[in-house]
Amino acid sequence: MSHGIMEEDRGVVWGDTWHGLPQYVQQEAPVSIQQATDVLNYPIETRPLFTVDAAGVPRQVQACCVVRTDTGRVLVPHTGVRFTPMNNAVLLRTMEARLLNSNPDLKIESVGTLFGGATAFINVVLERYHIKGDDSETLTRLMYYNPLGIGGYKVGMHNVRIVCNNTLRMASAQAQANKTLVMIPHTENAATRVSDQLFDMSLVLVEAQGFRKSVESLVDVPIRTTEELDRLLALLFPEPEQDEPEHDTKEEVRSAQRKNQEAVRKLYDAGIEGVAPQYQRTRYALLQACTQMIDHPETIRQNNDLAFVQWDGIVGDRASNKDHILTILLTA
Repeated sequence: MSHGIMEEDRGVVWGDTWHGLPQYVQQEAPVSIQQATDVLNYPIETRPLFTVDAAGVPRQVQACCVVRTDTGRVLVPHTGVRFTPMNNAVLLRTMEARLLNSNPDLKIESVGTLFGGATAFINVVLERYHIKGDDSETLTRLMYYNPLGIGGYKVGMHNVRIVCNNTLRMASAQAQANKTLVMIPHTENAATRVSDQLFDMSLVLVEAQGFRKSVESLVDVPIRTTEELDRLLALLFPEPEQDEPEHDTKEEVRSAQRKNQEAVRKLYDAGIEGVAPQYQRTRYALLQACTQMIDHPETIRQNNDLAFVQWDGIVGDRASNKDHILTILLTA
């Protein structure tokens, strides 16, 4: 099955699942630690592998298999002798102590097993939230999963809701693309290393919470007059002073900044999609107008590569411009 859910697999999901299989309980509340423990607390161990020599005598080889002892299913038919199996509930307890207890805003969105228990996953979310007056939902997720016999434990940050193997692969690919995917070998100290990695990522989420509060504060700052809008646009996209007529660089910059001001004004005056009507004439709406203008592909002069625009809006000059604009709107 492409979704990877076998008869003996179990899971609990906060929300709906597309596959609707009865092995995965659906509920309208975060997954509790006890529910996650019940899903993940199944015994696994390594068993030696043997071959038979020419005389028919069994001889142990330098390899082993991994067996789920409560069902008898062989989860990994062949692995190295240094492989250290660990009950996934043990790692959950380490995560609870190291990550969840110190970050009460983090909730378990989904937990489950796949391929009879050969893979186990825990998907943790920063609680869903909206900026006041904005219809857009913001949600970031931390993922841990343990694919036995495939490299090691994997930890990453993503925004895909995991309810099966297909979505797990999507989340993993996204975490790899954003360079947060980390693989940790199946060794004795793996539980500590996994929880440490997740804790490091949770610090990023704490910073994101602070960012959210700053952005949300702009919703309550109205722009009451045209003069106030003009003043802010002049600060956001300043025109260079007159002088130095020996070359036309300043005039080119001046013209570009005027175009930026007018483009933002047009977006702002038209109203920002998704922002409630009562918040359309605020600094938050102006921030969204600036973001739309900066991220729009038509703003590129020499390169019409949309992927470049999107990437630049996350980590490049466009991202720096948006940070600068936010700072001005928070302080000016």
